[in-house]
Amino acid sequence: MQNNDNNSPGDGITASYMISPDYGDAFAWCRLEGVDSRYNLGADSGGWSGPHPISEAPFQDLREWYGRFCKADPWSGKQELDWESFHRDGIELARRVKAEVGPTAKVLYAKPIEDRNFLHQRLREVLDDGSVVIFPDEPMTSSPGWGIAADESDDG
Repeated sequence: MQNNDNNSPGDGITASYMISPDYGDAFAWCRLEGVDSRYNLGADSGGWSGPHPISEAPFQDLREWYGRFCKADPWSGKQELDWESFHRDGIELARRVKAEVGPTAKVLYAKPIEDRNFLHQRLREVLDDGSVVIFPDEPMTSSPGWGIAADESDDG
């Protein structure tokens, strides 16, 4: 699978890819270390982007995996996704991506917020040897990413 841009990995450029589904057709995110301050779209059904291309097979498998996420509507309460199986498959896909992008890129897996247990062992990194490091759980914040802890108040 060719990437959708004209960048190629060069000396000193390290990208981070995060495998994590989101509604709106996104299932991977990319950040160029030292360039981007946050993750940008890395893959959707239209293709893979970023400086490290991946082959067609893992890309198609990512699309199918993402399709499982879209078919389960966690907000309706009618259909519950088997999150354990979904995460296991997502981590395996992250391993496959890591094997393709190699040591010049980080590959992370993050649970989506639609999983009721997303804060527990939410973020994992796939290392060069395929092993997985689980990041420590983060405390819940009232506004994710905004830095106000649930037990703090910003009204002075």
